[in-house]
Amino acid sequence: MRIHTLSLILLITWLPLCSQEMLELSLKKKVDPEKAEYQESSEESANNKVHLSIEQCLNQLLDNSLMIKANKLSPKIKEQDAKSSLNKFKSVGSISAIHEETNLPSDFIFDGTTKVKRKNSTLAFQIDKTWESGTETSLSWGRNRNESNTTFNKINPAYGDEFALEISHPLFQGSGKRIQRADYEQAKNLQAMADLDYLMDMEARLLQVYYDYWQLALSIWENRLNQERLELAQEESSLQQSLFDQQRSTELQLDISHQKEAYARRNMELSEANIRKALWTLKSQLLSEDILNEAELEIIPVSPIMPFESLHLGSLKECQKIAINHRLELKQKSLFIANSEVKLLVAKDIQRPSVDLIGRGAFTALEKKYLKGFGKVIGADYPSWQIGVNVSFFLDRQTRKSQLQSAILSHQQIGYQKEALLIEITKDIAIAQESLLQIGSRLKELDSRIQIVSKNLQSVQASLKQGRLTPLDELKAQLELSENHWLRQQLLVSYHLSHAQYLASQGILLKTWLGE
Repeated sequence: MRIHTLSLILLITWLPLCSQEMLELSLKKKVDPEKAEYQESSEESANNKVHLSIEQCLNQLLDNSLMIKANKLSPKIKEQDAKSSLNKFKSVGSISAIHEETNLPSDFIFDGTTKVKRKNSTLAFQIDKTWESGTETSLSWGRNRNESNTTFNKINPAYGDEFALEISHPLFQGSGKRIQRADYEQAKNLQAMADLDYLMDMEARLLQVYYDYWQLALSIWENRLNQERLELAQEESSLQQSLFDQQRSTELQLDISHQKEAYARRNMELSEANIRKALWTLKSQLLSEDILNEAELEIIPVSPIMPFESLHLGSLKECQKIAINHRLELKQKSLFIANSEVKLLVAKDIQRPSVDLIGRGAFTALEKKYLKGFGKVIGADYPSWQIGVNVSFFLDRQTRKSQLQSAILSHQQIGYQKEALLIEITKDIAIAQESLLQIGSRLKELDSRIQIVSKNLQSVQASLKQGRLTPLDELKAQLELSENHWLRQQLLVSYHLSHAQYLASQGILLKTWLGE
């Protein structure tokens, strides 16, 4: 299973790729607030850095996650279990060959000897089969050779052949194809559940890697913003020191500037720690040998943040219909219900008395010289048959009634759980839609704010050229614009994470991402 292409996720999942906003992210890249674009430094080609797009990270997870590989085997194991449950419907053949010799003292006057020797050889072949209706059949053929040294036997040695057919059918309990195939139906449902478990686990892991990837990117952006904040604090501290030396500033103002610088430096250190944490979180998810075995190896996110445009969100009822058809949890609940129906059917079946119809027919031939073929056997003058009915019932039915009541309650419980899950899914869809609308509204407001701050920066730069403002004023205006761009990046990432949750709430995330 693979993610097809970069364009598959970006074009289908969200919006067209905006090449002007391609982000090359790194710890040592300089940000241009106007374009939110990072310029690659000369050190980026170092051997301890690897540039990965979000699609490469997701593919890396699919290729290397041991848990995904392990869970992928569960449906195959359940498939073999299902096949094994059909073994009872397979024909079973058996062959037996027995030779027996006995030596006993004679206790009969007509034996003609004081020491009776008998030789008995038997060769038998039998085929047993249980049919899906519950009928059990047994077809057998046996040949017997009996020889004795007594004079009492009329035929010596004597050969006997028997060809027999036995049939037994349950009239109430265990009668019917669905009852007999109950184990197989449950095993097939368990196989389907295991497949859904695998897909749900994969979806959760893909979402987690998606989140960790953008968390690393945000940590890098935040670090760059803290660098600018530290530069501004250092400039302010240097200016206050100069004014203090000229006795144009108080010691309190100098202390405040030093505290601002120390605070900015602590934030810088904290953001660097956040980068290391986010980096190792992502690396532990990927489980890639060439990534995990290199302690100093850095992952550099290179995927672009897609530009914001208003998405067409379906109505809640439309999304609910999609979820009913595609949500994996609902499919799994339906399988639980199907299994409970099978258990309920079996529980009802065992409440009835057991009535079995039994029939047996056989042809026997006895001859001195055995003739080849079955013509002699089938046409023999020694037919036999029997027919009967066997009835059994429980004197104490309380235990069986308890089993039936348990099956009924379990079936009702799963039905309620499915209804509750549908309500929960509807709530998830509504929350995701509301989140997208709120973030979209905030992005539009922020874009207007960025335009105002950009014009203010241009005005400050013009005043700087005229000598009316200082470079420190320009640095403050620049930092204000960077902070707004940083907030915009946060909102864009939140927007796309919410959109991924919106797809997941309808059960179409894997279909959209993986093309399934």
